[in-house]
Amino acid sequence: MKIEKTENRFITRKRIIIILIIIAVSALLELTLFNRAHYSHLWQGEKSTDFETVSMYYENGIYRRLPASEYPETAVFVFENLDRRVNSVYIEVVDTDPNPDVSIQSIPFSVIYGDEENSRKETQRFDVLVSPEFTRYQEINPYGNVDYIRIVPHNHDFAVKTVAVNVTIPFVFVWARFLIVAILAIGVYLLISCDVSKIVFNPESLYQQIAFLLIIFLFIGFANAVVSPRRQPPNTPMAPAYDRMAESLLEGRLDLEADPVHLKTLTTLSDPYNPAVRGEYGIRYWEFDNSYYDGKIYMQHGIGPALVLFLPYHILTGEHVPLDSAVYIFGSLAAVFLVLLWRRIVKHYFPGTSFVLFMCSTATVLWCSLIGTQFFWAEKHAVAVTAGLMFVSLGLWLLFSVVAQVLEAQKVQEAETIKIKATQYVRIFFGCFCVAFAVSCRASTALSSFLVPIILWPLIEKSWKEKRNRLKQLVPLALCVVIPYLAVALPLMWYNYARFESITEFGTGYAITEFNNTVITNMNPTALVRLFIESVRNLFFEPIKLRTTFPFVENTSPLIRDAASPHRHYNGHLGMISLPIFWSLTLLPFILRFRKNLRKQNRPCIEIPKSLARLSISMFSLGIFTGIMSYVLVASIIRYQVDYMFLLLFPALIVAYLAWEHFGRKSWFCKLLCAVCIVSALIALPLSSEEGPWFNLPRSHYAEIKRIFTFF
Repeated sequence: MKIEKTENRFITRKRIIIILIIIAVSALLELTLFNRAHYSHLWQGEKSTDFETVSMYYENGIYRRLPASEYPETAVFVFENLDRRVNSVYIEVVDTDPNPDVSIQSIPFSVIYGDEENSRKETQRFDVLVSPEFTRYQEINPYGNVDYIRIVPHNHDFAVKTVAVNVTIPFVFVWARFLIVAILAIGVYLLISCDVSKIVFNPESLYQQIAFLLIIFLFIGFANAVVSPRRQPPNTPMAPAYDRMAESLLEGRLDLEADPVHLKTLTTLSDPYNPAVRGEYGIRYWEFDNSYYDGKIYMQHGIGPALVLFLPYHILTGEHVPLDSAVYIFGSLAAVFLVLLWRRIVKHYFPGTSFVLFMCSTATVLWCSLIGTQFFWAEKHAVAVTAGLMFVSLGLWLLFSVVAQVLEAQKVQEAETIKIKATQYVRIFFGCFCVAFAVSCRASTALSSFLVPIILWPLIEKSWKEKRNRLKQLVPLALCVVIPYLAVALPLMWYNYARFESITEFGTGYAITEFNNTVITNMNPTALVRLFIESVRNLFFEPIKLRTTFPFVENTSPLIRDAASPHRHYNGHLGMISLPIFWSLTLLPFILRFRKNLRKQNRPCIEIPKSLARLSISMFSLGIFTGIMSYVLVASIIRYQVDYMFLLLFPALIVAYLAWEHFGRKSWFCKLLCAVCIVSALIALPLSSEEGPWFNLPRSHYAEIKRIFTFF
């Protein structure tokens, strides 16, 4: 009798066919539903019709605005006697202002029109970005034919390349959105159709390595798609101090070159650090978020990024690194090293776990670490944040990899003693140097240094027990920690003292920013306690504010200016309760109780390694402390949560893994954890932009989308 073999393969013909169908449906949705507003412009009648303009003059192929005294009323463009159907207005502008202080700007316009009912209607104001060339479409909804149109700019100098009506918008297919929709749909199908708990995590598997690389490339592609196109050249008020710092270092100076008139104005102010005092003199944007001390302007953020990227690039090319490029480099590398650290933790402590659960948790690490917020921001603050996280994650990954390799080698050889190779000492040295050097990028990363002895503790503990080789292993280990920290700390202390006459002052206390730092300094104990309680509430219990308009999801956390608060603005609240993955922390008491009951019954239970418990508790404690201090000293802004989010995220994921291990590795529980990880990543996705979802960019960014996705 012929026995039919049961099909146990993960990749089957049926699944391949269904996956292809899902891909086709995702493409169809992208072509229709997801771009419904975009394609509505295709049926608007006339195509690309330009009209003569009034109150403009033509020069060098472009229309230029007349002086304010020479054009009537407020109308800059006047289209009269049209008597035709008009559904949209198109404007393309370039910057012509020679003043570099306002070269990066957003020009607001209003569109006023009269239809055949002879009624005057005004559309809401809409912006056209200038950096250096952007366009904008604006829909209007007349009752019938339009008699006239007036397009009114608001208080900006600019040059107009094109003004048109009823423009046909080109074909658009946003590949990043299509891929994410397809991948999510495929993931849901696989979760339902197969037992994901039986697909074992195997770091040596080529297919699993390829899948791991694909999710990293997907995130890097996401970064490339959303990184801010607003490149800010040197010597502008919001330009990165890193470029100017590179120039100053080449000249042998520590301060930044600044306008002497501005400096003279600052010296005359009674409190130059108070934004209200500066506002009385019209001082708002120049040298914003730099530090002022003793008549000189200094870079508030750490010098690290200038030393490792901006200065070498300037020496080699004579040019400056664009802000978006710097954030893209540091942010992408930070994401890569962060998931490599997570992969090493899973490989060491959970070797037999589910590969699907590992992939879902990796996606959670990538998106819920909120690195994506920096790609949208792409300002000098984002350079400091991403560079600091990059060095911390690289250093911790190197340290943990060495410890895991030494312990695994001892276990394989069944040896009583450990053996640390020379190359591993070098990696420990470099890992400690990276964690220490992160402080030169962002001072708040100093707390991550407490993880260094926690990670190295198993090696220290085992080396101490070896009486014969105790000094032989402990001395090199201590030198590999102490020397890199001294090599970073001593120059930083000199750098701080040379600027502010204090070895611990990084410039925050002398920052020219919109926060009034002196208010917090002078707060009484009662007010500080109130601020602390408010910070705890925001960190844990402040819910995320989302607005859903199918198929888009937007972060609508409002901008709040509270005169009674020391902070000028709170926006983008994200309490831990907002991400479901943090709910797994509530399982910890059940795990401990479950273990206690098993021991009472003399039944075997899974042991929790002490090193894993120490690492998890230390990460969570440092994350909580860093988060509260961030709220108290700065503000509850989502993009600042990158400093500590991974410290909170890793323990939550570890508890989720432990729960699955302790409760019998049940298939339904594994699927539940996978769903929790993916939902958390989806919730974090729209937070990447504080002004809206990355995949629903305004029309002014259309040119940038077209540049990124070269599939048109």
